[in-house]
Amino acid sequence: MVNKDSIIRVYSGRNGCACGCRGTYRDSKSSITRVYNKLMANPDLIEEGNGYTAMVLNDRLYIAYTE
Repeated sequence: MVNKDSIIRVYSGRNGCACGCRGTYRDSKSSITRVYNKLMANPDLIEEGNGYTAMVLNDRLYIAYTE
């Protein structure tokens, strides 16, 4: 499971692409907290990879990038 302190950037946008055309990358503390809380509230939807934790919820993609 992702550690909030290790998150350096988050993405939130419509599912289908994460290049920035369907959502926004942010690195503010409040945005990181918001995405982290969504991830923690839905652990069964989480996909973890090398350097990221992601999920799709209600056709919205959330990604937390870690160090």
